[in-house]
Amino acid sequence: MASDPYILDDLSRLVGGLSDGDLNRDGSELLNDVVGKLERHAENYGTAAGTITLKLGFEVNSKGQVRVGFALDSKTPKPKTGSSAYYVTDDGKLSVKNPRQRELPLDDLKARRALDQ
Repeated sequence: MASDPYILDDLSRLVGGLSDGDLNRDGSELLNDVVGKLERHAENYGTAAGTITLKLGFEVNSKGQVRVGFALDSKTPKPKTGSSAYYVTDDGKLSVKNPRQRELPLDDLKARRALDQ
C-alpha cells in the first residue's frame, strides 16, 4: 500500500518541507560550515568537537491545526588566543623589561675581555 503524500510521519519529510525547504538548505549549509571549522581547528590543535542542534516546537490548537516552529544552532571550538607577558613599571607603564631585575654588567665584561687580549 502506497503511503499518503500528505501525511508527514517521517522526520526527514517534515524537516525537508519546513519553510518551503529553507530549513533543509540552511541546515545543509550549517553542516558544511561546522565541519569546515572543525577541520581547521583539528589541523591546528589536534582534535575538535562540535554540535548542530535542530529544535522543533509544536503547538496544536483546538481546531486540530499544528504550528511547527524550528531553530538551528551550532557550537564549534573557539580559536585559541595567545597571550604575552609584560611588566609594570613603578609609574604604571607596560615594559618588556622587568624593572625589578638587576642587570648584569655583561657589556663591561666584553669590554674588559677585549682589553685583556
